[in-house]
Amino acid sequence: MKTKLILTAFIFTFSLILKAQLYVTVDSYQEAVLNPNTQDWDLISEKQEVSIFQLDMEMTTLLHTVKGSENVSWYTVTKWEFDDEKSTYFLIANTLEDDVEHIIGIDGINMMLSIMTEKNGVQSVTGHNIVDIQFEE
Repeated sequence: MKTKLILTAFIFTFSLILKAQLYVTVDSYQEAVLNPNTQDWDLISEKQEVSIFQLDMEMTTLLHTVKGSENVSWYTVTKWEFDDEKSTYFLIANTLEDDVEHIIGIDGINMMLSIMTEKNGVQSVTGHNIVDIQFEE
């Protein structure tokens, strides 16, 4: 219990320091892996779960927190671009936990946040349903 309280206090304190430019709230996700034989995506899990993605003003850090959980993921953004016509952010980022490169798309028109990863020769994609996007200047 004490560890959870300390972790929660740390996350809250750091979220105040991390001056976010973009807040994305999602309410569910689906995870799939690429079947190398058929080249189709095989659904492996889906879940109703509220989480928040916060992208800092410098576009260097993405924080993903799951509401009501200790699950936190930090991404270091190495490259990004914004497609004004499609209202979409594209990010290339590494997580601090496993140093695996992720391709992240935040699609403001179709309200979808996707994370593509390749690890140990297996390609996977997680699609998050966006329910709210807030942008601060």
